[in-house]
Amino acid sequence: FFDFVVMAQLGEEEECRLSRVTRREFEALITRQLNSQHQEIRNAFKEMVSLIVDAPTAREALVALKDPLKSASALIQLKAMSILGALVKNTGHHFHVELATKKWMDRLIKMVRTTRDSRVREKVLQLMVDWEQMF
Repeated sequence: FFDFVVMAQLGEEEECRLSRVTRREFEALITRQLNSQHQEIRNAFKEMVSLIVDAPTAREALVALKDPLKSASALIQLKAMSILGALVKNTGHHFHVELATKKWMDRLIKMVRTTRDSRVREKVLQLMVDWEQMF
């Protein structure tokens, strides 16, 4: 029994370490997309999609998007929403399920209610309408 508990703890520690590494990878890829030119954006996005599709890392991708979505800059928020919309279109079920949680829907609704920039509000609402039609 003790060996099983130790192995379970090691598994959790390994998963936590992997989660931190993956989150850093996503944060770096998002930063590249927010601050780069067209071809670099495309390359970083392809890497993100590959990470999400190849392993169950949807949660880490969304966590990495939280700060850009909460940014004081409307331009950063719009870019982050574009990344989010593209991820929904290019990833699979794991990402959709993670995004569809009450927590994430509440975050997006809060953005609509609290943003001062009408472009951000319209982008969030448009994505939600698009998602509703897709699913």
